[in-house]
Amino acid sequence: MSFFRPHKTKPRQFNYIPRHYDPVKEEREQRRKELHGTSSEDDMEEYVPGKYIRTQREARDAARESDSNSSSTKIRNMAIMAVMLGIFTLVIVPRFVTFFNMAREEQEANKAAEEAAMEAEKEAKEWKQKRLVIVETVDDIEEIDDKQQFMQLRDEMEAWQRSIGTITIIPDDEPIE
Repeated sequence: MSFFRPHKTKPRQFNYIPRHYDPVKEEREQRRKELHGTSSEDDMEEYVPGKYIRTQREARDAARESDSNSSSTKIRNMAIMAVMLGIFTLVIVPRFVTFFNMAREEQEANKAAEEAAMEAEKEAKEWKQKRLVIVETVDDIEEIDDKQQFMQLRDEMEAWQRSIGTITIIPDDEPIE
């Protein structure tokens, strides 16, 4: 029982066109192949029913046998790979870690050196500014005629220089030890 359909489909058919087998023609073509040299050894053998199926089965069985042999090879290869991975982990990885630690320490040392250089440059600028002040003060001292004023100024300069860690002025009239 079927339902109504607007388009009726045709039943699917197998369009087989029979071909005529001519044994004389086959024999003629076989002789031509032999004369021209295009014939192979397989063409000479007669077809045995089931030959191709048997050949495929034998090939499949041989492949399965080689797979069973290769499974032990696979296990051995996996074990070798595990050993190599262990050696790599125990030998090579610590060397990489040491290398990267050395690189990091070198970067830290370079950074510290740069900071020290910047600090030294900053101190040099400060010292240069203080030295200019000292030179100006020394010029002022030379202009002072009063000895008491000179001694007082000299003591102030020495105290200031001791506080910043610079040189000490030694007067000419005192003997050098």
